[in-house]
Amino acid sequence: MSDKWNITDPVWGTISFSSEIEQDVKRIIESDLFQRLRYSSHLGLAQMVYPGATHTRFSHSIGAAYIADRMCTHVGLGQDEHLIVVLTMLLHDIGHAPFGHCFHRGLESLKGGVDPTSDKFWTKEIIRNHLGDCLNNSVTADILSTMENPKLKSIIDSDVDADRIDYLSRDSHFTGVPYKVDVDHLIHSMKIDDNGIYFKYSGMSALQGILFARKQMYNIVYKHPLVSAYEDCMTLIVNSCCKDEYRIESILVPEFFMKAKQDDLAIHELVPSFIKLSESDMWTFLKELSYQNTHQDLKESVRPRLRPSKALQSYFQRPII
Repeated sequence: MSDKWNITDPVWGTISFSSEIEQDVKRIIESDLFQRLRYSSHLGLAQMVYPGATHTRFSHSIGAAYIADRMCTHVGLGQDEHLIVVLTMLLHDIGHAPFGHCFHRGLESLKGGVDPTSDKFWTKEIIRNHLGDCLNNSVTADILSTMENPKLKSIIDSDVDADRIDYLSRDSHFTGVPYKVDVDHLIHSMKIDDNGIYFKYSGMSALQGILFARKQMYNIVYKHPLVSAYEDCMTLIVNSCCKDEYRIESILVPEFFMKAKQDDLAIHELVPSFIKLSESDMWTFLKELSYQNTHQDLKESVRPRLRPSKALQSYFQRPII
C-alpha cells in the first residue's frame, strides 16, 4: 500500500485527501495548467497595501478542495459525487487572469458572444478544451454541470461554501487581519439534502462567525480604498492594451494583448495565449509602460473614474507604477 500523500499548509496544517480520490486530485495538481496558479496571487494588488498578502491561487485552490473533501466526507456524499465536487473546487480558479477580477474587468472590449469579464468563461474553456490529459470526457461533463445540481452547488458556490471557508481563513492569515473561522464546528454541524447544505442549531455561532468575517474582510481588505485604486488602474491598463491605445511596439508586450487587438480572432482563440499570461509578464510590461510618454496620460485618465474619495485623490499625487 502506497504512503498517504500529504501537503503541509500554513492555514490547515497537514492536508491530505480521501484515498478514493487522492490520485485524481494529485494528477490535476501536478499538471502544467494547475501549476501556473503558483504564479497568480490570490489577492492580486492587495499586496501593495498588505505586504503579507502574497499567497497564491495555487495554495487557495488546494485548500478549498481540502475543505470540500471534508464537507463531502462529513455529509456522506457518494464516491462519484464526492469526486466531482472536490475536482470542481480544485479547478474553480483555473481561469483566473493575473491579478484576478480587476484584469477581467478590463477585457470588456473583447467580442465574441460571451462575457470575457467573467472568470467563469475562461474557467469553462480551460476545463472543456485544455485538460484532456487529466480528465476524461465524462468527468469533464460532470464538472461543467455541477452548478445545475442544487445539492452539489451548495458546497461549491453558496454563502457558506468550501471556497469562502478557505479564502476567508487564508486571506485573514496572510493579511494579518484577525478573523478566525471555526471550521471544525461549522463542518460538524453541517447536513445536506437535495436542496443543499444546511446547519444544525448548534452550529449557529460558527455560521454567524463566517458571515461576519466575510463582511469585515470586504470592508477592511477587499474594498480598501488604496486596493481599489490599484485595481482601477489595472482595469484601465488592460482595457487600453486590448484596444491598442498605447501603440507600444516592444517584445515585452504580452502575446495575449497582441492577439486581443486582432479583430479577426474569435475570443475562444485567445485562450492559449491567456493561459500563458502570468503576473511576472505583467509586471515586466508595466515597467516598460512606465517609460512611455503615455504614463502621465494614464494617471490623468484614471483619476476621474475613481470613486469619490480624498484618500484616492491624494494617493494619485504619487507614482502608480
